[in-house]
Amino acid sequence: MKVIGIGCLIIILAQFILLVIVPWAGASICEFEQARQERIAKRNAEKAEKAEAARRAEESARREAEVAARSERERKEREAHAAAEKSAARERESKLRTFALKEAPILWKTYQTLADEIEAQNRRIANLATALKDFDRDPDEDADYIAVSRMRDDMIETRKSMRRKIEDAYLAYRKFQATPGRKEYDELRRKLLEDGIREAEAATRRYWNMAEEK
Repeated sequence: MKVIGIGCLIIILAQFILLVIVPWAGASICEFEQARQERIAKRNAEKAEKAEAARRAEESARREAEVAARSERERKEREAHAAAEKSAARERESKLRTFALKEAPILWKTYQTLADEIEAQNRRIANLATALKDFDRDPDEDADYIAVSRMRDDMIETRKSMRRKIEDAYLAYRKFQATPGRKEYDELRRKLLEDGIREAEAATRRYWNMAEEK
């Protein structure tokens, strides 16, 4: 009877283990493994997030560096272009000056004198406008202000006309050099310079008269 009782006890214990402990242990192992996998997944996600953030930061820094480099390159190109334009303008002015001083010095002298006079007139006009505004007067409605402004504008137009004649005469001279047989270019050069000289003389007389009338 003892043997039978022990056998039954063993059977019951085995069933308990199979029905209760084994499933519980299995469930615990599964939960542990699931939790471990979740921790691993979380760490991987954090690593991926950090890697992505680092990649974005690196990409942003790269783009900023490219923008800065492009801006610097464009700035240097603009400066180089401006320097080249200034150099070309100085060279053109030097050629015209050399040509005009040789062919029509009075024309060039008047052309340069007008530049100084226009600058001085601009200062006088600005001073007059300030004085009028100090007393609540509108310069654009003042007859004297309008008159001196028109005189200044006339000087500007006269100087532009002289410039065009000097340039046209210079180009006619260069064309004559390129085609010596084409006498009309040399005649055109002389005519343009003579016209320019007459205009310069007229402008000089006109502005002397203005100065005497002050």
